[in-house]
Amino acid sequence: MSFINGRSRITIHDQPSQRVVTRYPAPVSSVDPTVLMFILWVTIMLMVVLFTCPVPASAQGKSPDVEVNLDTPSEVADISTGIAALVPVNGNISYDGTVNTLAIDVLACADWETRVSPELIAASGKAVYSFAGTITVPQSSEGGTCDVRVLVTIEGTAIYPAPTRSATLNLEVVKERLRISVLGATGMGPHGEYIFRTDQNLTSPVDVPIEFYVHNDGLTDDSLLPRFTLESGLVEVGWIAKLLDLNDNGIPIPARSFVNMTYMVTIPPAAEPGNYTFTLDVKSSKTDSVAGADVLVVVNPVNTPTPGGGGSDGGGGGNTILGMPLYIFLMVVSLTVVGICMVVVVSGTEVGFFAFLAWVVVPLYVRVLKEKVLDNFTRGQIFGFIKANPGAHYGEIRNTMSLQNGVLAYHLLVLEREGYVKTSRDGMFKRFYPRSMRIPRKKKHLSRMQKDIIEAVRKTPGMNQNAIARELGESKQVIGYHVKALAKAEIIVVQKAGNETMCFLAEHVEGAEGNVDETVDAELVEEDDGATGTPSGGSKAE
Repeated sequence: MSFINGRSRITIHDQPSQRVVTRYPAPVSSVDPTVLMFILWVTIMLMVVLFTCPVPASAQGKSPDVEVNLDTPSEVADISTGIAALVPVNGNISYDGTVNTLAIDVLACADWETRVSPELIAASGKAVYSFAGTITVPQSSEGGTCDVRVLVTIEGTAIYPAPTRSATLNLEVVKERLRISVLGATGMGPHGEYIFRTDQNLTSPVDVPIEFYVHNDGLTDDSLLPRFTLESGLVEVGWIAKLLDLNDNGIPIPARSFVNMTYMVTIPPAAEPGNYTFTLDVKSSKTDSVAGADVLVVVNPVNTPTPGGGGSDGGGGGNTILGMPLYIFLMVVSLTVVGICMVVVVSGTEVGFFAFLAWVVVPLYVRVLKEKVLDNFTRGQIFGFIKANPGAHYGEIRNTMSLQNGVLAYHLLVLEREGYVKTSRDGMFKRFYPRSMRIPRKKKHLSRMQKDIIEAVRKTPGMNQNAIARELGESKQVIGYHVKALAKAEIIVVQKAGNETMCFLAEHVEGAEGNVDETVDAELVEEDDGATGTPSGGSKAE
């Protein structure tokens, strides 16, 4: 008989002669052998599957072979017609791998709307999958180029982040379909004009052909309405401009092509030498696109024959002076004049004399003196004199300190090179200032036209030059010349914003509307770093 007592099992054996009691430890738990056999069988089967079946490439951390191909590498979006453009984006995906999901997305510029179908592809094995997409380019977009990316993300792999493949579509956005190029020009003017040069002929008219190429960058055919404008008053004195071989009432131009236009400008014999400006404007008959180009015709004075009947080369017919050929005589005279001018400049101005000493004398000293810049007694005295007398010129320093030209020139160059002093040219004088002191501004004399421009910009900050020309009733070339002069004088600041040129008054200019002889001066003021002995960032040793 057996029974459980606490944690022990007690078995009582009854025998005839005696009773035997055996105590055994009780088992904590018991597991059915059938369950153990099932767990062992499942473990063996999993090991068989693991070691006999091939592991997919995605589970091994390898990316399948994916290539994105576009039907065309570039497209054109023509929004010059005033409506949005719909651009196709078509292509295919070459796939070689196990089962994965391909997510397709089209990434365009700005906030353009894009669509693609299908967006998801369940890819497997080796296959080619096609896709078709579109990009909507709004009419408000800027012209230019945009790189559109077709991005394919490979989802379902064990790689993080998910691998991607892409292809790029170069998209050209046509905002203004017309543009002009000019052939045969000899150069470019200061305001972008194409320059043509010719010589004056006092006996007969001179014909100057000006050849234009007008390009249509749009996707539809168009026709051009050209207008060639001469400078005011030229037609009345005999100037003529005629379009050759074409009718200016409407010139057909195919899509994505160009036409050649040649204007013959006839200059009358009475034309004075000078610069004459012409403008070609073309307008699209189907859109609002316009284009223009300025041409500057330079009429040179008539060539006067050389006295004596010979040419200017002096190579024949007895053209000699003092027994020398004419060209040798002219060369000798030219060199003599240049030499005399150099002597006058060197001896007559401090600037030339100081430059001559710097070139000839100073190299004799540079390799000898090795002291610190201001440790030299003479150099320190010179620097102290300049600090006490800012703007002192070379001759004043030399006479006051009784120094020789070579010694003074050397020490001044060392002080200037090491940043202790700076110089300013004042007519025939070369003036010296401590580095920490601002040099007075020179006088700015304003003409009546310049003061009118300043007043117009003050009333309407940000005006472009065309608006200023219309308000003042002057040509664009005249306004451009004066604006450039005012910008150089730091009275007007010119800023570019796309194709527009905007003008603003400089912040430090005040009272520019004064008299013609009014000046804009600046007082000598100390800079923030002070006038300490050693300039910041400069070397103290020679």
